[in-house]
Amino acid sequence: MKISNAYVFMYALVLVLWLSEAERHVRVANDLGQGLNLTIHCRSHNDDLGLKELPYGFYFEWAFNSNIWGSTVFYCDMGWQQGSGHYDVFVARRDNSRCHYRCWWVARQDGLYALDEQHNVYNFWFPWNKTAPGVLL
Repeated sequence: MKISNAYVFMYALVLVLWLSEAERHVRVANDLGQGLNLTIHCRSHNDDLGLKELPYGFYFEWAFNSNIWGSTVFYCDMGWQQGSGHYDVFVARRDNSRCHYRCWWVARQDGLYALDEQHNVYNFWFPWNKTAPGVLL
């Protein structure tokens, strides 16, 4: 049985459109410790989600659909009293296969951890920049 190129193309197109339309939920949680606040400012090319101050145990979450070109990126500037940094929390080309629904991050004292949805565990991804603590633009 021979499958025509048109059928393969249509299947690939439907798959790409389906993946691009899947709603993603990005969450950044503060697990720095009692009495330690996390300041975050998250944005994309089109959206500025504003500056947030998260007490320990709280999180900030938003939902969106990736664009069909696979170029959606959300990044956050984050800081606390012992570190700061600029972090890409959703990059479509990287994360479409990593997080199908929950693109969750946890800020801990040594850095940021990303949820491995398949195994339901958080893995270390990014350290804090220790040279300019708490600085956000």
